Amino acid sequence: MKNPIIFILLMAASSIAFAFQGTMQFTNTKSGVEQTIQLSKWSIDSRGVPSFDYAYSQKTASCKYEMSGRAIAGFEEDGKKVDLEIYNPQDAQGNEMEQILAFHDDSVTLTLPVKEKNQGKLVTFEAALAADARRKNCVKNAENLTVVFKKTH
Repeated sequence: MKNPIIFILLMAASSIAFAFQGTMQFTNTKSGVEQTIQLSKWSIDSRGVPSFDYAYSQKTASCKYEMSGRAIAGFEEDGKKVDLEIYNPQDAQGNEMEQILAFHDDSVTLTLPVKEKNQGKLVTFEAALAADARRKNCVKNAENLTVVFKKTH
């Protein structure tokens, strides 16, 4: 190929199969608690590191809790080269599952599959809640919050 920079950019873009346009919204209702996460403003910086905005809300008849921020993909940087931290989780039987990439901000971890499954997108949202956030949280005594969102086509 005549221009290796264009080739490298194409390879980086094609390896990030879970890129999305516009806004994705996922809702999960369980035991009277409605949890929603919205992902928007997907972008990839000049190094090839993806990021997006997220907005999480949780509500019941008596309370509502919200948090939002910008999540950036985990990566390792070696000079000018950036490698995204892609993981292969295992199920309970030790079988390899779909690859995932973790996105982080100060108190939140979100994971997305590297490649979209046929049955839809999956987002895992984990947050370490501070004391004031726990008081606002709809789930009593929750120090950590973990929610799995799945959207089928």
